[in-house]
Amino acid sequence: MSGWDGRNAINLDQFGRVDPKLPLAPPGRLNPAHCTATGKAFLAELNADALANRLSEPLARYTKLTITDPRKLRAEIDEIRRTGLAINHCEFIENTDAIATLVRPHDGARPYAIAITLPSPRANAVRVKAIGKELLKAAQDLAREV
Repeated sequence: MSGWDGRNAINLDQFGRVDPKLPLAPPGRLNPAHCTATGKAFLAELNADALANRLSEPLARYTKLTITDPRKLRAEIDEIRRTGLAINHCEFIENTDAIATLVRPHDGARPYAIAITLPSPRANAVRVKAIGKELLKAAQDLAREV
């Protein structure tokens, strides 16, 4: 679960860490918006001017798969806006993928992101699609619970 500080996604909590090989996402860790699933989910919420401003800044490289081309990132953000799902494939941490979406509480509280993180060898297209479907449903359920 992550919040937004206006620039980065911030880890709020992590649940169900079954695989000890997965990196721990401690509460308070800042996740760069351009290369994490939760960060991309929040970027997709920005208006055109705010997004253009963010994409005019240098995009730091964390792995060989980090997106550092603003045009490529903008295209991915357009896809996130269309599907509601943000995906990170080994862009922040090697061999680690994540799928995220925003929870928009019905009471008008600030949105927050939820994500599933998994080792990249287990993140085939079929599995990512199934996880994404469940994640979107969970976000709808959580939004009603507030």
